[in-house]
Amino acid sequence: MESESVSVSESDSESVSESESVSESESVSDLESVSVSVSESVSVSTAERTHLERSAAFLPGTVSPACSSPSLPPSAGCGRTTRGDGMTRRDGAAARRSPRADAALVRSVTAQMEALVGPVKYVMHDRSDGPVRISVHVVPPNPRRAYTTLFTTGLSERRMSVPPCGCGGDGYAELMITLPASWSIEPETRGEHLTWPVAWLRDLALYPHASHAWLGSGHTIPNGDPPVPIAPDTALAGVMLLPPRGLGTRHIAHPRGGKIALLALVPLYPGELELKLREGAEALVSRMALYNVSEVVVRRRVDLSRRA
Repeated sequence: MESESVSVSESDSESVSESESVSESESVSDLESVSVSVSESVSVSTAERTHLERSAAFLPGTVSPACSSPSLPPSAGCGRTTRGDGMTRRDGAAARRSPRADAALVRSVTAQMEALVGPVKYVMHDRSDGPVRISVHVVPPNPRRAYTTLFTTGLSERRMSVPPCGCGGDGYAELMITLPASWSIEPETRGEHLTWPVAWLRDLALYPHASHAWLGSGHTIPNGDPPVPIAPDTALAGVMLLPPRGLGTRHIAHPRGGKIALLALVPLYPGELELKLREGAEALVSRMALYNVSEVVVRRRVDLSRRA
């Protein structure tokens, strides 16, 4: 899943504050109502197929073996940042967007997301020669949402290779991640411990179209096999995709018709990745609700695989 693309620049930076607790108003009781649709059609190795089939047996609502793989192949290069200067302000700096980007789609998605999470301040443009042009939009904390929110545009330029059972919806999606207010993403932000959310969003958004696969609620993506930490300052080692909370919707409208699913990246520990494969996504989501673990990234939180 590697790509020579643009993120924020790397190097040393001060670590963000560890005051990353979630406010009481943002408790995760809503997680109990999350309906997890987990399926995928992607060609993987024999070992990975065995791993996926073992986990699929625990998932309710699967339609056929062809679309019942709830985990993507390990992300060997996912989240790797590269040095670049592709971040622009919304207030007029020239964008480095490829002519192939669907400008009308980007405007539509951006406007709908700004109505949900607040105004975009910065945009990071991917300059790799991929099947679609991915941008990551940065929304600082604001009265509408007291967190730093990142979301993608470009993934929904094409329909993903969803299975015929209908579990992939209309086949369009965009990704997002919610960071604590103290986690600032600015043009001068440096260091993998701060910029990995940008790289993960970019790489995952490129994956479906580069691999003729799809992303859906309940899919998990480990950071390697076996999973290793996604950044130097955390033991979190992969992500699960879930509908975002607190937005009042799980979809936005596609300007060409249909719905674009919104999928939030929720980082997981290795034990939680295994728990999800062993017992299913709903079991993990239930523990998230029980222990008040939300989609807001907390780099050092309780490991739900160690709690009953």
